[in-house]
This record gives sequence, structure tokens and C-alpha cells, in this order.
Amino acid sequence: GVVTARGAGTTCIGAYSQDGSNKSSCCVVSVNAPVESVTVNPSSLLMRVGEDDDLDAEVCPTDAVNQLIRWTSTDSSIVWVNEATGRVEARGVGSATIYATAQDGTGVKGSCAIQVEPPIPVQGIDICCDNYTMNVGETTKLSYDIYPYDATNKSVTWCSSDTSVAE
Repeated sequence: GVVTARGAGTTCIGAYSQDGSNKSSCCVVSVNAPVESVTVNPSSLLMRVGEDDDLDAEVCPTDAVNQLIRWTSTDSSIVWVNEATGRVEARGVGSATIYATAQDGTGVKGSCAIQVEPPIPVQGIDICCDNYTMNVGETTKLSYDIYPYDATNKSVTWCSSDTSVAE
């Protein structure tokens, strides 16, 4: 009565009487395909402090019954990862490895090496024009450029030196 699982699928294991009474019974045995590999995409990543990104994991074989994975970081102070979604946030300068581990009991995992560099600071802001004339009640939208173009945080805060004139 020893059963050895050989491959994924379902089969009926039968027991048949040997005394000529033709009695039998069947046990339905289901064999789950275990996870054999987990591939993380991308396998390496360069980030700047303050950036975030999404990692993706591919579980093989595709017919593995339990496709769930758990994401972990070797150093959450450098790269934090959402354990359910694979969303990463660069929090400090350095390097960390993100692992995607199969939750089917096999412990199979894939990884992504992440290097985090300091943010690139803004060195200058140019507003579209130095002077602009408007009539009371008009509105306009000012545009701006940040330098260098690859500054990490390009957000600005607008303010007026006299809100009774323009805001």
C-alpha cells in the first residue's frame, strides 16, 4: 500500500481482493507539482534614495499548485519591500538583496540585487519667464525646468511674495 508520487495529476489507487470475491476499493490521489524555480525580474536594479519600483516574480512550473510567494529584504533600512506585492522603496544608501520565496514548502527562491545611491539634488530652477504682465482676473500657468534634468525629486512649491497682487 506504499504510494510514491511520480508527477503532477490525479489517479485512483485501487486495492483488489485476491480471494475471488472481486471486491475492490479506490483512493483518489492528487499529486501537486512543487515549485522548481522562482525568477525575479529584474534580477538587479539601481535606485536612488526616495525612489520606488515594482519587482515581478515568475514561478515555474506554471502548473505548480501553490504559486504564492513572500518578498523579503536583507536590509529594510536600505530597501524596504512589501512582502505581498514586491513593491520596493529605496530608503538608504547601500546595497540589499530582495528575495521572492515560494510558499509551497519547498523554500525555492529567486532574488534581485539592488544598489541604492544618494539622491541627485536640484542645482537650479528656471521659471519660463522672468517677467509676466497680466490683467486683473486673468489666469495663467507658469512652467519651469529643474536642473540637472535627472534630479531625484523634481517637485516644487509655489508661493507669492504678495497674495493681494497674485497668488
